[in-house]
Amino acid sequence: MTIFIQIVDFFNIVILQKGVLGKVEQYYVKKEYQLREAPHCHILLWIETAPVVDVDCPEEVCSFIQDRITCHIPNSSTSPDLKFLVTKYQMHSKYCKRKIKVGKTYVSRCLFDFPRPVRDSICISAVENSLKLCNKIYYLKRNERSSSQRL
Repeated sequence: MTIFIQIVDFFNIVILQKGVLGKVEQYYVKKEYQLREAPHCHILLWIETAPVVDVDCPEEVCSFIQDRITCHIPNSSTSPDLKFLVTKYQMHSKYCKRKIKVGKTYVSRCLFDFPRPVRDSICISAVENSLKLCNKIYYLKRNERSSSQRL
């Protein structure tokens, strides 16, 4: 069994069947292939009780996101297996760096915009502007340690 199939099975069990993000009403999966034919998926989920950005109150949206998504490394004494998985598969690496031309020189820049700013609380951006600029709609609360890591 390939790693990709194991990940798809994990997604089916944990996200769809067990509903760790909430009950999934609908989902859309787009499978793509990278270099050397490595598959990956982009997934869009519709969660039954999820508030809608720019429709529901911002506090409700922030609360929903904060209850389900984090950007910290789990504690090794309380969750050693989870810490292992996060540090092995979700950490920022040299792979993420790209050389881009700025004027006449080349600069190394992260593909995922790291480091990200330290924030005391979650921040929700205007949807229309975020989509026009291809930016994220929300930015998670981050401390100094997590601001430079891809989590």
